[in-house]
Amino acid sequence: MEKISSADLMTQAYGMFKSNRVFDFIESLDVDSDTAWKILDFLKDYSDMFVLSKKSDRDYYEEKIDRLESTCDEAADRLREITSLLEPGKD
Repeated sequence: MEKISSADLMTQAYGMFKSNRVFDFIESLDVDSDTAWKILDFLKDYSDMFVLSKKSDRDYYEEKIDRLESTCDEAADRLREITSLLEPGKD
């Protein structure tokens, strides 16, 4: 049996919940009700972690982009200052 990565499992769990395939999947396992509920809870938790992970990634990169834009703005301001000092006739 091939081992599935955590990221692949999160993606599959999220996809199953989003398309409601999770119920068909659990039914195909032919397990008792208690086990089915445990599997459903596990897959639901994993699906939720996928959503949180995506939000965390998005927040992280948005913060990086904001800092980069700020740095670029500061550099542009400084470049304008230097350029104005280098113009002929300016003291």
